Amino acid sequence: MTPIEYIPLITKKYNMKIPVEQIVYFHQQSRKLKIVTDERTYEYYGKLETLTPRLDKRFYAAMQSITINLDKVVRMEDQAIYFDNGETIFLGRCNYIKAKQSYAAWLRQLI
Repeated sequence: MTPIEYIPLITKKYNMKIPVEQIVYFHQQSRKLKIVTDERTYEYYGKLETLTPRLDKRFYAAMQSITINLDKVVRMEDQAIYFDNGETIFLGRCNYIKAKQSYAAWLRQLI
């Protein structure tokens, strides 16, 4: 499967497409999927598991309900992930260690 360039967003309020490079992270909350971008947050009824197979290597599943864009991470410390748009998410110890290792590998491949 080829990676997608846009996430289609169809709700009662609007129909639009969100460029994948603007996405900071996805957060599944019950039946709603929250998409946090550089500029704003969108919510719609959907499942993260339908999107993740179509995302490219820069996206990492930090938890079952959260997938982050490693390109948007500024730093990781003290079980927190800081993003370039000012957002911060906190992870449990095990998930944080795995995410930090994946981020380190991602940074190494950029060199």
